[in-house]
Amino acid sequence: TTESRSILSHHGSGMLEEAGVVDVSVVPDANGTSYKAYFTDHFAGLVVVSGAENPNGQWHNSGGTYNNDSDPLPYWPDYEFVTSYDMTPVPVGEESLPKFLVPDSNGNYTSPVLLATGEINGHGGALFLMPCMHTPTTAPCTPGNVNVVEASGAGGVSYVEIKDLSTSGVAVADRFAVPVHLVSTKEVGAAPAGMPTDVAIGHTEGVTVQGRYLYVADGPHGLSVWPIANASGVATDNLHLVANTLMDEYPVDPYLPAPHAAKVNFGSDSSKAYVMSQSLGMRRVDVSPAANAQVGAPALLNLGQTDIYEHSTEIGNAPGIKGQEHNEQQAAAWARLIRRALETQWQNLCRGGGRSLRHLGGGHDRPAGQWRHSRYDPDQDLRADQTGRGSRRTESR
Repeated sequence: TTESRSILSHHGSGMLEEAGVVDVSVVPDANGTSYKAYFTDHFAGLVVVSGAENPNGQWHNSGGTYNNDSDPLPYWPDYEFVTSYDMTPVPVGEESLPKFLVPDSNGNYTSPVLLATGEINGHGGALFLMPCMHTPTTAPCTPGNVNVVEASGAGGVSYVEIKDLSTSGVAVADRFAVPVHLVSTKEVGAAPAGMPTDVAIGHTEGVTVQGRYLYVADGPHGLSVWPIANASGVATDNLHLVANTLMDEYPVDPYLPAPHAAKVNFGSDSSKAYVMSQSLGMRRVDVSPAANAQVGAPALLNLGQTDIYEHSTEIGNAPGIKGQEHNEQQAAAWARLIRRALETQWQNLCRGGGRSLRHLGGGHDRPAGQWRHSRYDPDQDLRADQTGRGSRRTESR
């Protein structure tokens, strides 16, 4: 809910409310008295903090004066109660992290943070430390070797070398290295020129069979297409990828992704897949190129502007929302509205009744974002939240 008590911001995570610490391991320092905690975070990647021998004294700043209550709306932002750390969202690549997890221009962090790598080949997942990390006094790790093995929520495993956590003024890129990354499949995917064609499967939330193909909605990797029968309809156990959307959450000109792919379904036209994206509406994908694609030479499926249904409802467009970011003031009022509208439309889609599928992808007869307006006034909900005269239920966004 919005009454989260994690000091790790959900800013930039859209509807991925599972953002936060995923796995943790605590190991001693060479002095034998102090400890470090290594943990993985959804967006911050691999994080290392000192003072694990005394969390209450080292991590909880009882005299902290940071004011993170930057919005008059109740429980917004959901880290408004934090005073020990500066939670101001700072853009890092395409995402944002709390300021205390972002190094300054010299590569130094706010104590007790020693390192925050950012995403290493996907969201931070399970990790384990090499045996030498647990024996710094008797059998310490030698430079140039792997110290941490981290799984990625996007699929795959990364080997991480910790190079320098203590020297001031060292750039983040020189504090760690990733000498090896293993993806979770041997498939060859389609990608724009110069981009990796390795295929990792790790975020799958929806699968659908249409005709002789299996369609997989795999989170940040978008939609992929896998034949499960030959042209005669005979089933095969030898599954391989033959087509995919851009395997990225963000556009790579001129390609548009199907980001945060969660569910996939079809209407009466079997050449058009409708992909539900977590927090980002829905995408329509022309999958017909898959019919002529081959294993090892897959088709890259692209979307057009009219295939995007994003942050809009039949009562109008949601104002002030930038991509995944839910940090705009209007988002509090619109989040409830958008969620109810999408849930209703998706239920109708699954039941096969109610609304036409064409309305979910921008429509064949009107561009994405142009929808019939009803007499409902969304700004009334927003004004009510801002003035305190409306509903103040705490809901999951």
